[in-house]
Amino acid sequence: MFGDAIELFRLLTFNPAQRTLKPKVPIKETTHLNLGDAKKLLVHVADKPYGVAVWLQLYLGLRMGEVQALIWENVDLTEGLLRIRRTYVRKEKVIRDYPKGWRHHSHKMPAELWDFLKSEREKATSIFVATSPEGGMLSYGWYSRRLKRYCAELGITRLFH
Repeated sequence: MFGDAIELFRLLTFNPAQRTLKPKVPIKETTHLNLGDAKKLLVHVADKPYGVAVWLQLYLGLRMGEVQALIWENVDLTEGLLRIRRTYVRKEKVIRDYPKGWRHHSHKMPAELWDFLKSEREKATSIFVATSPEGGMLSYGWYSRRLKRYCAELGITRLFH
């Protein structure tokens, strides 16, 4: 419409819609742990509540919903393979039988994670791999608060600013 007013009818000399003020979108850099901090955190949480979830996320980069829905049936401790078959969707409060992207995927576990999960399996009383301290399904809110506390105890601040 403005193009016609400018070119055909010469009613306008410029397009006022192109001169609108566009909001500036703040650019926020993603933060990550460096290798030293990641190692300190893994050692620190190894025998603490929610430690299994931290290990899974740091070693394999799993999404929180994938960690919450992961069951021992999908952990092959003889082959060292972890199969992602489900995810927990917080908004809907439901476990879906497919992860994000609708594709099942598998991860070969590094030796340290493999050994850690073997020892955790011997102590497990739940079908879930990462559990709440009471043995139920992992709560995102409680996990997040505890992870922040663990990081604060170690002086790791770059994740939560």
